[in-house]
Formats: sequence, structure tokens, C-alpha cells
Amino acid sequence: MKVKKDLSRFFPVGEEWGKEVAWTAIALALSSLWSLGALIRLQNGWRTIRMFPENKVMMPGFQTIIGSALYGFWLTAAGLIVLAVWNYISQRRGSRADYTLRRLPGRLERHIRALAFPAAGLAVTVLLAAGLRWLYFWLYVTKTPADRLTDVVFIAVSREG
Repeated sequence: MKVKKDLSRFFPVGEEWGKEVAWTAIALALSSLWSLGALIRLQNGWRTIRMFPENKVMMPGFQTIIGSALYGFWLTAAGLIVLAVWNYISQRRGSRADYTLRRLPGRLERHIRALAFPAAGLAVTVLLAAGLRWLYFWLYVTKTPADRLTDVVFIAVSREG
């Protein structure tokens, strides 16, 4: 037996929720692609270390490697906050939606419809950004020779493992 969930309950009345989901997915995909810049900077650092082994070239710090790689996630999060505000405004703008929501017995229905998807999208954005940052940090510490790391904390962490 197939159970079909009605997702329109988590979006403002009368809005096409498919567009919100699609635009959020596109923003997350573009943010993830933009974050690959950190991998390019890591690869360049490793290449420089291999090219000049006798000069003791140091790997740039982790913050330098990350740089602006996660800025796309900040923009996505800001867009989701704007979406939540827009959902409140759109409910007030359409008199039918506002009237319908006021008649419902649950007082939280307006807030659920305005905030459910932006909150879920914000959670996914934060988790994805944190996961990618952790992955890049793990690659930085484990794949870079310990004597080439510039940050003291990273040197201690890499020598323990």
C-alpha cells in the first residue's frame, strides 16, 4: 500500500510549493559546487609541497584553504530567511488565505505554513555546510605531511592519528 503525503500543508495556501523546493535545491547544488574551490586550493598546496620537497614549503592555514568556499551556503541561508518573511507577507496579501487561516481551529497553522519549509531548508543547509567543512578539514589534516602544516593545533591532531 502506497502512502501519499500531502506536502502542501507545509507551504502557504495557494502557493506553488514545487518552485520553492526546486529553487532551494538549485541553491544548495550551486553552493556545493562553489565549495569545491577548497578542494582546488588543497590540491594546489599539495602540488606545491611535492614540487619543492627540499625547500620545506609550508601548507597554507586551513582558513586560507577554506576561504570563500562556504559563502554559497550563507547566501542560501539568507535566501531561506527571506523566504520565511515572504511567506508571512504572502499570507497577509491574499485575503482568502488570510481568512481561511484565521478560521482554522489551530492557531499555529499560519506559522507552520510560513516557517516549516524555510526551517527545514535552513537545517539542511547548515548540516551540509558543516559536513563539507569537516570533510575539507579531515582531508587537510590527514593528507598533508605533519611537518608542512602551519597551524599548531593541526600539527598536534595529525601526529596523534
